[in-house]
Amino acid sequence: MPTAAEFTGADVVWLLTLTWAGRVFRWATSTPDTGPRILTDADGATYAYEGGLRMPAVDRRVSLQSTAVDGLALGFEVLFPSDVDVAELVSRGHDLSTATAEVALHLAGGFYEDRDVVLTGGLRKPAYDVAGEPVRFTVEAEGYDDGALIPAASLRVTLSTWSGRPTVSEGLYYPIVFGTPGAFVTSAGTSTVTSGSPAIVVAVSGANASTLLIAGHKCAATSVRIYDAAGAGENFNTTTTTDDLGQTVTTVDVTGAGTIDRTSDEFWVGWNSGAALVDADGSTVVQSAGALAQWMLDRSTLSVDRGRWAAVGSRLGRYKLAGYIDEPVEPSEWVDDNVLPLIPVTIASGPSGRYPILWRYAASAADAVDHIEHGPGVTRVGGIEYVTLRHEVTNEVRFDFAKRAKNGQAYRSVTVLAESGGSAEEFPSRRAVLSLARSGPRVVQITSDVVYDQSTALAVCEDILSRDAFAQRAVVYQVPQEYGHLDVGDVVTLTDAERHFTNLVALVEGVQWDGDVLTLRLLLIEQPDRDDR
Repeated sequence: MPTAAEFTGADVVWLLTLTWAGRVFRWATSTPDTGPRILTDADGATYAYEGGLRMPAVDRRVSLQSTAVDGLALGFEVLFPSDVDVAELVSRGHDLSTATAEVALHLAGGFYEDRDVVLTGGLRKPAYDVAGEPVRFTVEAEGYDDGALIPAASLRVTLSTWSGRPTVSEGLYYPIVFGTPGAFVTSAGTSTVTSGSPAIVVAVSGANASTLLIAGHKCAATSVRIYDAAGAGENFNTTTTTDDLGQTVTTVDVTGAGTIDRTSDEFWVGWNSGAALVDADGSTVVQSAGALAQWMLDRSTLSVDRGRWAAVGSRLGRYKLAGYIDEPVEPSEWVDDNVLPLIPVTIASGPSGRYPILWRYAASAADAVDHIEHGPGVTRVGGIEYVTLRHEVTNEVRFDFAKRAKNGQAYRSVTVLAESGGSAEEFPSRRAVLSLARSGPRVVQITSDVVYDQSTALAVCEDILSRDAFAQRAVVYQVPQEYGHLDVGDVVTLTDAERHFTNLVALVEGVQWDGDVLTLRLLLIEQPDRDDR
């Protein structure tokens, strides 16, 4: 992305590149009178773009209330070079719907590789006619249907994987276990453990279980607590080994058990001595929300922008997750259902794949990357819009977590509210006090299967109050192109004297380019402890 200084006074050009039938076709929104616009890369190679491209408005807008993937689709109508007969090529077997395209913003005078790619994808519903007629199509980002399922088909108990398995274990999938499910701290501050994930009997000695499979991968934990059906528990060391197909698994040898009943019809695991899932390096624990989401998406059929995930990783480190997956599920769907509701992130689709937009609801002016002031070059578009209303606010959040895997019972809860009644599980909030006084009581109840950590539960509650304790407003400004470096999710400050905005903190919710005209939609989220009233 070019900087503000690079945008200032620059000639903004939009580029469309189409790859099809073994050739690359290029168009630009404008060219010099002398012929095609020629771009040069740092090595001296040249790229010729034909002029005449009519560029649709590029509107990138993402709602912070949504966990849906933001997709971008742009419609074009272009004329192919005179030596290209599209109808003939299609008749020869070059399917136009298989073409791929790139849309990029370029600042004239810069190197080819400095262009800002805003969209890559395939063509949707292309339409063509005889030679010399325009071709119409929509460039759309990759599909959002995940073709993958985890655990993998081979990661289950069968004759091929465990020849000595008991009948009751036949066909069960190896659990994918992350974090420390089952381990939590009570409201009195005492560390305890309950059943957090299932254990599968994969080897027996007579009527007695001898080997339990506790994860279909390597684990960081060197010991765990095993529970039988009656609830008796005992600690055992873990072993990293392989099944009969050579797949890495983690098991527990229970032949020396002194407390649990080895004839039990079910067993459970409490992760009381270290985390489960580790990353590809074999040692890095995967339990923060960011690391877990990236690990899951890496196993989907969708492309993932690992760089952007890494960029927000440290800010998502405060959210510690724990749980398991033991039935087939699409990785991206699992992230949408289990991770995104807990963190201040919306997933968007970019040229390098899915990436997170981090919303800093309570950001300060010090976090701003730029300042916008109404005046010459900065004009208002419309009025001040209320996005949420009084009856849509929240000033009390109740969160049930630390679930017992065996029966789904939540052993812990926290409530963030205006005034505590003295309970050790209630936490007062100044935000909640002011919201309650203004809007009356508004309570939400949430629950999660993948949270066992109190600090994570409180962070989730605080995020909800930071976002929803007061009504949100939105404003739109047309701004000089020097603000083209801004992206959705960025923090800015805003000054507009007639609107009584003075260095007001705002979040960029939408960025629209219409030719070289730039429009920003800014979201105003009131924070009484921050805003000068």
